[in-house]
Amino acid sequence: MRLPGVVFDVSEEGWDAPNHKEGTPSVYQRVSRQCLTYDGKAHDVFTYEVQDVRRKPFVPPSEHYLRIVTEGLEQFQLSSAHIQSAAENRHPVPLDAIFVYGSLMRCESRHSLLGSFKCALLAETFGTLFDCGSFPAMRLSESTSERSLVQGEFIRVADIEVLKRLDEVEGFAGFGKPGSLFRRALTEVGMGDGRIRQAWTYVDASAVAENVRRIPSGSWGAYGA
Repeated sequence: MRLPGVVFDVSEEGWDAPNHKEGTPSVYQRVSRQCLTYDGKAHDVFTYEVQDVRRKPFVPPSEHYLRIVTEGLEQFQLSSAHIQSAAENRHPVPLDAIFVYGSLMRCESRHSLLGSFKCALLAETFGTLFDCGSFPAMRLSESTSERSLVQGEFIRVADIEVLKRLDEVEGFAGFGKPGSLFRRALTEVGMGDGRIRQAWTYVDASAVAENVRRIPSGSWGAYGA
């Protein structure tokens, strides 16, 4: 489940204030997690989780607290929809979109793994495509100077559980775990009508060998034609 937030660089001395505020370790505990950014990168971070003995089925937040958190997210131009869902004891709506650029595209060999879907539209994202033999692999751009595009499709799946099946097929071991062939990442894709949409995608973790060939067009379909 995606929960938008803000990451801060905190010095070792700077942890005293949040630790005190969160009542660490008696109320909340500081835990290590990974967060994802839309450039496809994963970042090791710390966050706070309430201790198990302090958990209750549901405690609605006060209007004052809800307003503070909502305004903070909006200040960083982040959606507050998940906060409103939590305040109403509802699960946030999961991201059901995926950007595919190889054998998962329509008319390709593994497209059926996606099952039924809500929509499928042509899309593109900044990155580099490589020929790994029977399949391509993408590396997302690491800087604004890399402006090559990868062509693919933006697909909204009908069943979010499809992602678990795709994780197995793509050899993704899990966030923060080593040994993946491909890594599931977040990216922003451009649509034909000028809109920017957010989507999951699978990027190279160890699939691209030293001697693989780059696909200049960024299109797997055009490359294999």
